[in-house]
Amino acid sequence: IFSRLVLGLQTLWLHRLGNWRRLERVTAREWLLRWGGRAIYDLIWGALLRSKFGEYADQVSMAWLWGKLVVRRSLKGSELGRETLGYMMGSFQHLTDALAERIVGAGGEIHTNARVERVRVAHGMARGLLVARSSGRGVELVPHDFDAVILTVASPLVLAMVPELPEAYASVLRSLSYQAAMVMVLKLSHSMSHIYWLNLPEPDIPVVGAIEHTNYVGPEHYNGAHILYLSNYLSADDPSFRLTKEELLARYIPYLKRINPAFEAEWVRETWLFKDA
Repeated sequence: IFSRLVLGLQTLWLHRLGNWRRLERVTAREWLLRWGGRAIYDLIWGALLRSKFGEYADQVSMAWLWGKLVVRRSLKGSELGRETLGYMMGSFQHLTDALAERIVGAGGEIHTNARVERVRVAHGMARGLLVARSSGRGVELVPHDFDAVILTVASPLVLAMVPELPEAYASVLRSLSYQAAMVMVLKLSHSMSHIYWLNLPEPDIPVVGAIEHTNYVGPEHYNGAHILYLSNYLSADDPSFRLTKEELLARYIPYLKRINPAFEAEWVRETWLFKDA
């Protein structure tokens, strides 16, 4: 009971802390141990941080955790507002198609299957792109001029695409470390549980979350099938990251039985594996 009280006070305190910048220079581990103690940290916060950030768990800024707890579940006046989930029926392709239609309708152009190799820089300003194009002579870099360039790629790609970056900014990008992400999607004949989002921060369980999508959007939209996402964050050089979906499924099955002892491998009708590093 005491631990639950302390956990509740921690969360309430973070909600009432309006200035997140005060947390930028302190790690989540340091803050949580100071204001909650070892028992709560080891049982809840530490396990969650390790499951998401692995070897980098002790370096995570408390500002990140504040954002997760406060931005996604914010105080509105005297009421505690709850995060609202939404789902776009038919996939986000509908949104993508609508955006593309508006862009083209406004006179814009969209180039797909166009590999951008470099950002063209002149006098310290981005002035265009060099785009790879296959031809009879191999691959050519074709220049395209633009008034401005917006990059939404990962930091390591920015370094490769814009070697002219100021060293002060480039050094910040080089200092960033990334975790790999891996998600297996299972199409099941039976429901795993009544829970939509199940966090699994135990160190011996090879996934960090089991999200049963059809507990939110019913199986009637999927021809009666039940859809389960198994998510994981890990180092890109972790041996698990190189496993095939068949090998991963064989590894996951004993842990799925811990979620639902009645689970049988025969429940799995189809699998998909997505990973990125």
